Amino acid sequence: MLISVAIPTILTLDKISALIDHIKKQARGKIEVVVSSSDGSTAYNRNRCLDQAKGDIIIMVDDDIENIPEGFDLTIAEYLKNKKTLIVGARLMNVDGTVQKTSTFNMDTKPEFVEVKTIPGAFIGFRKTDLMFDENFRAWGYEDTDFCKQLLNENPEGRFIVVNGLQVTHRNEEKRKNVAVAENGQYFFQKWNKRKNNTV
Repeated sequence: MLISVAIPTILTLDKISALIDHIKKQARGKIEVVVSSSDGSTAYNRNRCLDQAKGDIIIMVDDDIENIPEGFDLTIAEYLKNKKTLIVGARLMNVDGTVQKTSTFNMDTKPEFVEVKTIPGAFIGFRKTDLMFDENFRAWGYEDTDFCKQLLNENPEGRFIVVNGLQVTHRNEEKRKNVAVAENGQYFFQKWNKRKNNTV
């Protein structure tokens, strides 16, 4: 089984070469690394990665991820064997080793994994899908939350999980100021409120 490890970024390839090497070193299955490196939005770069990906499973890795554990690819593939599981996320850690508070809002590291209502896109794995990230989201922000909503819309009984044994360091760097965060939030809530009310 081929797994596509996708890196959406606005950085040039030479600036993420260490990350690519790290990914290849830590993988234990058959992988390909695909990159979209453009000045476009995060959604745009995520979609260009999806366009390139040939794998049955996609693992999206942000360009500020470090300390990826050995066999991360096979770990994610194993959890995705459960058809109810739509997305597998790594436990994001701060540089100082503390648990990062992310949009999952579940910082319980005791269980094998925790089930969450949405999951940030910093380090996630999911099965190949025809769904795409909504490029109406400018810059970055909410495009990953929207993708979660799309998946659940097609699979209402599905779930997202964060695996505590799969820990990565997330530097949570903002490469540029997000001038569109308020606009993205407004668009997200308008979009899904309309869907809920069956007006689109």
